[in-house]
Amino acid sequence: MRRLPSLRALQIFESAARHLSFTKASVELCVTQGAVSSQIRKLEQELGVRLFTRSTRQVTLTERGTLLARACRRGFEGIRTEIEFITERSVSNTITIAVSTYVTTRWLSRQLVDFLEDKPEPTIRFQHTVNAPDFEMEGVDLAIRLGKGQWPGFRADPLFTMDRRLMCSPDLLKGRKRIRVLDDIAAYTLLRDMPSIDMWDEWLELAGLDPRQFTKSISFSDPVVRVQAAIDGRGLVLADEFCREELAFGRLAEPFDIRLPGYGYYLIRPEEREDREVVGRFRDWLVKRAARDVGNLKHAC
Repeated sequence: MRRLPSLRALQIFESAARHLSFTKASVELCVTQGAVSSQIRKLEQELGVRLFTRSTRQVTLTERGTLLARACRRGFEGIRTEIEFITERSVSNTITIAVSTYVTTRWLSRQLVDFLEDKPEPTIRFQHTVNAPDFEMEGVDLAIRLGKGQWPGFRADPLFTMDRRLMCSPDLLKGRKRIRVLDDIAAYTLLRDMPSIDMWDEWLELAGLDPRQFTKSISFSDPVVRVQAAIDGRGLVLADEFCREELAFGRLAEPFDIRLPGYGYYLIRPEEREDREVVGRFRDWLVKRAARDVGNLKHAC
């Protein structure tokens, strides 16, 4: 890989290209005009191309000079933006958490009122997603993810361990075509998760059924929509204790006591990142709050 020119040389070139003037570049960078001319001449020699066309009264960019000026401008703007981001973020009281709407509406949003009453300084910003966020590019501090707790490069604090359970509308347990035994569910549509975290095949194998026999399915990226589809009688869903209210009020039913273990919700963050103080306090508080609520969720189901 070719060695890049010095950052100082590129900075001087970018300024001269933007102003189309060595004199204005020297004023902006607090150096002599001779230093600007010398640096640009050395840069041209190093690259083996002419960057400027010089005349008595002005300089203009060559075609290759225009290309390099554009690249330098993008590069310096990117550096400037990132510096502003990391310096502002280091003192910011905003906490950004990536989480699904399902977890937000069924548990997390109810907890934040208590947190902000005790510690009103932070601002909590939700980024609703079921995908793994890009922590750096998206400015995410923490994420809540469903899985088995193993994400290379990330620390994972367990919040809830929840078995996957088959649930459906109570209407599917009525009438002549009702679900009575396990083999009956092959006639119904499976409401699946995203392929990367879909658990239906595991549950079916645990139940002693062949996943290949289940050909009717619909995939939903949003678990809230998936659960609602089950409530509406559109098919069968694998859900968890966060659906306790739907079970309690008869909007969902659990026809079989077959539960797929090993999954849960985890609070994750990059291993190499040092948490800001406000993020660390929020993380510790959230883990403790989840530990308090585990018993309530299990008892309700």
